[in-house]
Amino acid sequence: MLLLYPSKKEAQKIKKRARFNQITQSVNAWIINNPGTKIYRSHDVNKEYERNKAWTKTPNGQISSRRTQSQRNRELGYECLNEYVEGFEGHHINSNQVVFIPSELHKAHPHNHKKPETMVEINRIAMQYLFNYKA
Repeated sequence: MLLLYPSKKEAQKIKKRARFNQITQSVNAWIINNPGTKIYRSHDVNKEYERNKAWTKTPNGQISSRRTQSQRNRELGYECLNEYVEGFEGHHINSNQVVFIPSELHKAHPHNHKKPETMVEINRIAMQYLFNYKA
């Protein structure tokens, strides 16, 4: 008999989802038991997503989105270390330097430039690609 165990990452996702479901159930039970109270924030993720999507289409939402996007653009420079090729995406290895790597490779490793722990792996891959591609 073959037993398949989830990887550590998958086990963490399962545990996180179970905890989320447990919290959601307790919140919903509290809402049912306290009918007269106001709820200021939706606990339904889909409703919240739709509300945020609608907000970005309003004039104030567009201003807020532009402000956020321009702040993000101000933080990052654009000094290219290799040439752009169609089907490639630019990846910032630091706040100024960009390495163009294949889109599939770039999207396969989720990362955020404000979280160093997510950048270590993608930067290593980008640098390996850069030096192998140039050679």
